[in-house]
Amino acid sequence: MKNYQNILYTLNPEGDSISFDNKQYYRYMDKLYIPNIPSALELQDVIALSEIRIKLDKSIINYNYTKGTIRKLFSYFPKTDDFSLLDFGSGNGILSEVIKEDNLSYIKKLTGVDACEYATVQSLITYENNLNIEVQTSVFDNSKALNIKSNSIDGIISSFVMHFKMYDIQLNELHRVLKPSGYFVYNDYVYDKYTSNARRLIKKLKDIGFILIKEDTEFFLEPKSNTLKPQRIMVFTK
Repeated sequence: MKNYQNILYTLNPEGDSISFDNKQYYRYMDKLYIPNIPSALELQDVIALSEIRIKLDKSIINYNYTKGTIRKLFSYFPKTDDFSLLDFGSGNGILSEVIKEDNLSYIKKLTGVDACEYATVQSLITYENNLNIEVQTSVFDNSKALNIKSNSIDGIISSFVMHFKMYDIQLNELHRVLKPSGYFVYNDYVYDKYTSNARRLIKKLKDIGFILIKEDTEFFLEPKSNTLKPQRIMVFTK
């Protein structure tokens, strides 16, 4: 068992929760334990979790599952010319691998934002290695607005992020930068485990002005496969 900035990493998971140094930790992914449920994590713990996930990479991240989810999220976007995309919670920049592999040439500008500065550095490297379009990244936490013009983003995508605590400034900024009729698409893979948090988030998004237009509860990871993934995929517009 290793303690990494209040995030526990183990090769031998011991159940859904464990006690370590007289503190309760909750299982997150296969080999990580976090000091609270995702929606109640303090910002510094979310940042530490983001960093360790990137550093451990494929030893804890299932790339097929992650990319399959991202592909499903992309399927909801209209394929319009000169599409500007905001990657909310950019992580290691894996989204750009899907754009490259699937030749999503309608995307002409990609901006990645993350609360973790290490993630913004790594995602920019990945973006630039995979794509020949305009890319940029920046830190986006609960302290300041985005340096993006209002009504300028065609689509916002967020994979494996929205189950964490969302701050009002973040959600309001996402609404501000999205174009009218633009899409905000995200997945919540622990919706059924933390239903009250998921419902609060949906209500908050609606109160801000987002309009829920579609909600899917499951999808097949690969076409013509039997790998069914129960998730909530939420599609909002403005």
